[in-house]
Amino acid sequence: MMRVTGGPCATTTAMPALAASLARLRGCVGAQIGVTQWESFNQAEVSAYGAMTGEDLWIHVDPVRAASSRFGSTIVQASLLMARFGSWIQSCGAWLPEPAVPVNYGYDRVRILGALPVGERVRTRVVLRQLTETTGAVRLHLLLEVQRPDTDRPVISAEWIVMFLLPA
Repeated sequence: MMRVTGGPCATTTAMPALAASLARLRGCVGAQIGVTQWESFNQAEVSAYGAMTGEDLWIHVDPVRAASSRFGSTIVQASLLMARFGSWIQSCGAWLPEPAVPVNYGYDRVRILGALPVGERVRTRVVLRQLTETTGAVRLHLLLEVQRPDTDRPVISAEWIVMFLLPA
């Protein structure tokens, strides 16, 4: 299991992220849940994602042409970074264990504030903004900030809602 950092709501290897409890999350509302480890995306991953999704613009898949762009290299698709949100919140412990079933409830706000050059490291900070309990479900309102090591401004800032369906 991935180790994350950040405050009293952080998950460690002693408490696996997938076993995070509702009681623990209730106590973390308004707090940083964790920060993922640094990781990077290589050109093969970015190109494969582009081919799979049709998001294969030259700025993502053509390193020679992209070298003369304002970015100086190919950049990772923002949608690829957002596709990683589910695994990143799991690794930070913003997750309920089975038999709860996670469902993407939607986004309240997404801002793409910068580009991530292919091969550069990135991590994500996760804050639990709100926890809403209804009959048969729990909604986690999460702030995710995708960060580069060389700037305080996030690459992406997103408010994402994940709903966990509870067993009857």
